[in-house]
Amino acid sequence: RPFSEREDVLLSVSFWDLGRRPWDYLDVIEKVDGYKLVLAGNWRVKAAKEKFLEVVKERRLEDRVELREGLSEGELSELYSRSKFVVRFGYGEYGPSFAVIEAIQHTTPLIINDELGTADLVKGHGLGLVIRWPDVESIRDFVHRTTEREYAEFQDRIRGVQKLYSWESHSRKLVEGIVS
Repeated sequence: RPFSEREDVLLSVSFWDLGRRPWDYLDVIEKVDGYKLVLAGNWRVKAAKEKFLEVVKERRLEDRVELREGLSEGELSELYSRSKFVVRFGYGEYGPSFAVIEAIQHTTPLIINDELGTADLVKGHGLGLVIRWPDVESIRDFVHRTTEREYAEFQDRIRGVQKLYSWESHSRKLVEGIVS
């Protein structure tokens, strides 16, 4: 879906706990006017979710923050397709981020920090914004200045990465290695 057909949603998907620092996403949504934050995924500890919801209430963000748990694959896929950006922060997480992989699958531009394992991929191919935390002003500026044309360019680059890392591409490389 193009920019104009997507909702003003910043989507973040994870298996949530306090180590994932969910309050960092609140810092972002406070700065990004006109957008809603959707945190999708289950919570590892019920008390952590309750504590987070208290912080949401204290910061008066109830109308701008939504938690979505127990989603089916279809519901999650629809969230990726409707959201304008996927936001994911990691702290010393140097493995692949499935949220990044799924965002690429759904041609959704990314906003991530440089400690996430897929930061080099996102930065190297121009799939969105890679920041050094806690640069929320850069996120705000990026979201508000992105135009329909720029969004389409992000999506074109994402499609290029989809082709580069497709099963077909992978199979060809395997066959070339066997044949040569």
